[in-house]
Amino acid sequence: MKKVLMISGSLPPIKCGVGYYTQRLLQELSGRAEVEVLSTTGVNDDLSQKLYTVNDWRLGSLPKILSIVKSSGAGIVHVQYPAVGYKRNLGINLLPYALRILHPKLKIIVTLHEYHESRWLGRWRDSITVLPAHKIIVSNQSDWLALKSLRSKVELVPIGPNFDKAPKDPEYFGRLMAKHKLDMTKTTVLFFGFAERNKQLEVLLEALCKPELAGFQALLLTSLDRSDVYQNDLRGFIDEINSQAPRVGVTGFLPDKEVSAVLQQGKYFVIPQAQPISPKSSTAIAAVTHGLILISGGSADLNETTPFENQKNCLLIQGLDSQSLAGAIVGLDKDSAAQKTILAGASELTKYFSWGSIIEKHLGIYEKL
Repeated sequence: MKKVLMISGSLPPIKCGVGYYTQRLLQELSGRAEVEVLSTTGVNDDLSQKLYTVNDWRLGSLPKILSIVKSSGAGIVHVQYPAVGYKRNLGINLLPYALRILHPKLKIIVTLHEYHESRWLGRWRDSITVLPAHKIIVSNQSDWLALKSLRSKVELVPIGPNFDKAPKDPEYFGRLMAKHKLDMTKTTVLFFGFAERNKQLEVLLEALCKPELAGFQALLLTSLDRSDVYQNDLRGFIDEINSQAPRVGVTGFLPDKEVSAVLQQGKYFVIPQAQPISPKSSTAIAAVTHGLILISGGSADLNETTPFENQKNCLLIQGLDSQSLAGAIVGLDKDSAAQKTILAGASELTKYFSWGSIIEKHLGIYEKL
């Protein structure tokens, strides 16, 4: 198998889902393939693979990037795109063209993490970037269908959870609940991930204010930065809710094993976005692989959410808002048969998102190039 140079503009500590995914992919590839890594200056260097870095991804950085590709001796360049670390610089978009011209024997793979959800400009940049690639990897059915003109080069490979189940630790969960003065006898709705505007955490908070959810509470495994306008507004809303009695806890970012310990004690995991949930959502994958019932936005077009299926392995709400979310949570909480069906389906879905299967698919693609 040819040596692989993995290129990702983001790796931790940069807050980027693509970066966290790439870090886990590299961990799983360790010992299975010869891989080196190229990323942005400032990322963690605690990888088992050799790490190269560049300061930026501007056109002026292309000579250095090309020099690193040559010195690595790689036969395959695998680009993860897009990523926060690229900062929309054009160097990464033109890199595949430069590689085809200067290193014609080199094989190029681009994993597209966003396509069908992008606006026309984003799709245009994506299309320009992947055109010279020998293989294109996507993580979901909608992207696969949208790339019709390039279908012969496209492979569908799901992403997996960013972390595995840790040993159960109910005592830690109890201490965390006590710290935030939450009631262990009440049903606690969980959220985990970045508190970005498109996640619409305010919808979950509004739902908690509905009379039907008066007996529920929420634990948000995220960080809310006062300097961020949206997150500061969420803080204010939470303070208002908690002024009567503690009902919402915000933990800040926790180590993976502690997140896992909390998820294993939960029942419902809510991503309150109206936009249909996508199989590229690492937080949604974490939810189902930890035995939680995922509740999120749905779509009439099943291709948008496959393999997440409403009432089979999760609960999806079309046009999700605070009222429909509150009603869905209460309705499901009263329906034990529906809960069992969803949990059984989620257990099967865990196999689809397993890293063992994902790595075998990557290795198969590398082998064939």
